[in-house]
Amino acid sequence: MRVMLFGIVTVGTLGCRKPLPPPVASDDPFAALRAPVLDPLRARFSFKIDAPRLGLEGGTGGALIVDRPGRMHFAVLGPLGGAMATAQTDGAGASVVLRRQSQHFWVDSLDATVRGWMGEELGLDGVVGLFVGQVPLPDDPSTLRAADDGSHSYVRSQPGQGTMMVRLAGEPLHPSEVRIDDANGQERLTLRYGEFRSTDAGRLPKEWSLSVPSMELTLDVRFKSWEPLETAPEVFSTAAPEGFASAEWTGRLAPR
Repeated sequence: MRVMLFGIVTVGTLGCRKPLPPPVASDDPFAALRAPVLDPLRARFSFKIDAPRLGLEGGTGGALIVDRPGRMHFAVLGPLGGAMATAQTDGAGASVVLRRQSQHFWVDSLDATVRGWMGEELGLDGVVGLFVGQVPLPDDPSTLRAADDGSHSYVRSQPGQGTMMVRLAGEPLHPSEVRIDDANGQERLTLRYGEFRSTDAGRLPKEWSLSVPSMELTLDVRFKSWEPLETAPEVFSTAAPEGFASAEWTGRLAPR
């Protein structure tokens, strides 16, 4: 059960920090959304989980390391600060390590699985981007629709693959909600953001809440800090630690 949880939350070699892209035009309505976020970066956070089907409830702290495209390391920390469990992706495959049980689970083609579940345009790196507040933007600003509460929204869709609705709020605009529905209009996941703040790594969310109805899962994450790194630590390998029992992950991202 824990394996399914960490698979949903996910989302090495040393790499130099990527250079900043040129600034966007000030008259761009999506200027703040296009503003670059530095990586590699590290975040520390606390979270609460409610997942009765998985037998999981409660909260603890964790650390997140992102090195795009597509590389992410998510660690659940114990009371003394050591990692109790980790999930990591190298941009294509992924693994989960449960240290207390000395267990390792792996999947080779998570990027292909994510594209099949969420639509071809949102692969593994797109999901990593959502976790740091980077959302796919509309091709045409005229598709932006204003609501009475002052928010704005737009929809990205693909024939036969469902829709992604993005809601924006605040000044400057930042994501407030991303909802992904399947081709039948059933909710697959919703990610709701709190306020964003300026950090040394860029504008990043203070908190977000993830809901996956098919798994009866909600995960509330509150970030304590974001910081850019000069180099990414070697934490993205999907290989099994020495002495750990290893098996292919057969959990499913798709609803039943």
